[in-house]
Amino acid sequence: MDELQKLRRAKNYLEQLSNGVNPISRQPLPEFSGPDGQRLRNCFTFVARVLGRVIENGGKVGRATREKKEPFSISIQQLSQVEISDTPISLNAFVQRVNAAAKLEGNRKKLTRTPITAWLLKKGFLQRACGINGGHIHIPTIKAEMIGISRAPAHNAEGRPYWANLYTRDAQKFLLDHMQEILAGQGRKENEERNLPDS
Repeated sequence: MDELQKLRRAKNYLEQLSNGVNPISRQPLPEFSGPDGQRLRNCFTFVARVLGRVIENGGKVGRATREKKEPFSISIQQLSQVEISDTPISLNAFVQRVNAAAKLEGNRKKLTRTPITAWLLKKGFLQRACGINGGHIHIPTIKAEMIGISRAPAHNAEGRPYWANLYTRDAQKFLLDHMQEILAGQGRKENEERNLPDS
């Protein structure tokens, strides 16, 4: 009997015990009645479910390993199909438009603002500063203003005011023109830049 068969048999025994039945004799177990018996039955049910997951996982304890996703990529043709907004938009809104044009399918990651922010910092279009709450924020430099990145007051979902970086049509076009270079540095500083205010 292989390991999976042993696990299936153990699960079957536990399921029978959880119903108050002796798995060998198939007779009811009177000691499993009452409150103490109910606790035991609940415990057997729980362990049978855990064993069920182990069996589904091919006998391995823990979660099945997920297939690793391919990094985000986009063709030149798809880049030409990105909808550019005439009104200034946030970096998050820009990233959503790029993802829509990329027609993501299969096992490919979505583009996030992280590689774009990292590239803008590296090229001197953004600079890191300390925010009011002690976290880091990214402020456009004079160089950024020349390509169309500006800063404007905004409100979050809870109605609290904050300053948002906005990307004009020219800034969006600039990012699209440099997207392949941006994506070449993808994955760097991922943890460092994640969950920071909109850039």
